[in-house]
Amino acid sequence: MNLLTKTPVRILIVAALVVLVYGGAHMMQQGMKPPSVELPPWDVQDLPMHINGWEGGEAEMPPEIRQKLGAHSSINRSYRHAEREPIAVHVALFDQYDVGALHNPANCYRSSGWRLKGDAPLRLAASDGTPVSVALSTWERDGQRVTVAYWYQLGDHIITDRVQLGKARWDLRGSQEWPALVKVLMQTSTDKVERSEEGVQELAEFIFRWLNDPDFRKTRAIVAPEENKAENKEESKEDGRETGPQGKA
Repeated sequence: MNLLTKTPVRILIVAALVVLVYGGAHMMQQGMKPPSVELPPWDVQDLPMHINGWEGGEAEMPPEIRQKLGAHSSINRSYRHAEREPIAVHVALFDQYDVGALHNPANCYRSSGWRLKGDAPLRLAASDGTPVSVALSTWERDGQRVTVAYWYQLGDHIITDRVQLGKARWDLRGSQEWPALVKVLMQTSTDKVERSEEGVQELAEFIFRWLNDPDFRKTRAIVAPEENKAENKEESKEDGRETGPQGKA
């Protein structure tokens, strides 16, 4: 049975598994096992389901895959938008560097029969406007085309290649406590590359800001549409207005 089906979430889950289990590039082997690891004050499970018009849904991960993943916590979701292609999102947090493999997902796509059609940095903006670059690539196999974005994080370090990994190792040398390793992997099926990249950029930028900016997590938490309706109704009552079947706005 071909595990890499045309379902974006299934492709992403299998790709993540290949990266982590069969990639063979463990950070311990790179001499990166720190004395201790500090977990962030958030959990990936808290990433909002409702993001600027995107509606998230959980993609169940089989227990055997979750066990091999070895992450402290992780999510596998599919986000949908009325005007965008669905995007599969995998975010994992590792507190064991010998488990959290840092490996280029492109190698796993190639080994699974995908052909690279193009790659270039994806430009994001941090909450303060600072530009950030993450990896973006387009792949094709059996007539199906996908757009993939990914990055790893070690504290303030954004890592998409070996050069950035070397810099992170150098800057963290001598530290008795290292930050947890974060991995973000996104994928969307597409026939229109530009349209897909716009959706990936929009969602990736929100995720990046949510991961890195405490104020953003507090003030930009997106509530569900149903909650928005309830809030609007309460505000209308406070303003002396009644909406709905019993009255007019």
